[in-house]
Amino acid sequence: MFIEFLAAISIASIIFSCNTSKNSAFHSDSKKVLLKWNVQDTVKYLTKMEPVEEDEFKVDFEGAFGKIFDSLVSSIDSTERFNDSTKTDVDKLLNYFYKSFNEQLKESKDSTETITYLAPSSNTTGVIDIEMVRKRLNENDTVKKSFFAFMPLGTILRGSIYENGALHSFWLNNGQRNLISMFFELPSKKVKKGDVWRLKYLNFIQYGNIFYCNKSVKKNEVKLMDLIKRNGETIAIIKYDIYEYVEGNIDVFGNLSPSKTEVKYNAVGEFSVDNGRWISYKGLLSISNEGFMNSNSKQKFELIAR
Repeated sequence: MFIEFLAAISIASIIFSCNTSKNSAFHSDSKKVLLKWNVQDTVKYLTKMEPVEEDEFKVDFEGAFGKIFDSLVSSIDSTERFNDSTKTDVDKLLNYFYKSFNEQLKESKDSTETITYLAPSSNTTGVIDIEMVRKRLNENDTVKKSFFAFMPLGTILRGSIYENGALHSFWLNNGQRNLISMFFELPSKKVKKGDVWRLKYLNFIQYGNIFYCNKSVKKNEVKLMDLIKRNGETIAIIKYDIYEYVEGNIDVFGNLSPSKTEVKYNAVGEFSVDNGRWISYKGLLSISNEGFMNSNSKQKFELIAR
C-alpha cells in the first residue's frame, strides 16, 4: 500500500497540499517511534482532577459494626447503653461529614486552579522536575471556613522523571507516584501501532494487614492506537485501560467484614513524537467500594497545555 502511494504521489500532490491541516494516518503500521519527553524550558499544563458527579457514601453499621456495638453495649451499665438510634445518629454524622467534605472540595475546585510545571533538573542531567501548584483564581477570594477547610494551596506534588518517562523520584508516596505515572510515564522502548505496555509505577488499591484477600484481578494496559500526521507533526494516539479489583474480608476489631473494591481508569492522550510532550490528555477514574463503607465516585483527569 505504501508503494502504491509513492507511485501515485504525483497525482495526489495537489490534493495533499490542500489538506495539510487535516489528520493523515501513517501508511506503515510497522513504523516504530520513541516516545520521549523533550523539555528544554518550562512546560506548563492546567491540570484538572475533579469529581464529575456527586459521590455516594454510606456506612453499613449493622453489617460491619453491629457486633462491635453489641459488645460495647454488654460491657456498660444498662442506663448508659446505646439504643438503636445511636447507630443511626453516628451514621448520619459520618455522612454529614462526608457531604461537607465534598462541598468543600467543590468550593475549592471553583475558586482555585492547579498548574503542573515541567522543567529540566538543575541538579541531574536527563531528569525533568515536576511540580504541581494549586493557587487561587482570585487572590482576594476567601474560602468559607469549616471543619474541612484544609485544601492546601501552593505545591501539592513535587517529583521527577527521566526523559524516557521512567520515575526518578522513587521516594514519593503511592498517591503521588500514581499521579506521575498516569500523566507522565512513557514506554521504555520504541513502539509501533498496536503495541501494548504497562505503567510500572501505578497501583490504585491499597489495603493493610487487616485485609484477607479472596479474589483479585488486575489489568494494566497502555496501547499505541495510532500514529498520525497533523500539520506535519507526528502524533501518537495513546489509550489507557486500567482495572483493579479485590474482594475479601477486613478484620474490624476482631470481626470479619466483607469488603470489595473496584477501580477503573480509562484515558486517551495525544503525544507529540516530534516535540516530546502531551498535546491533549483526558482520563476518567471510577472507584467503587462495597462493604462496611459503600461508596461510588468518578473523577476526571486532564492536562491542558498553557
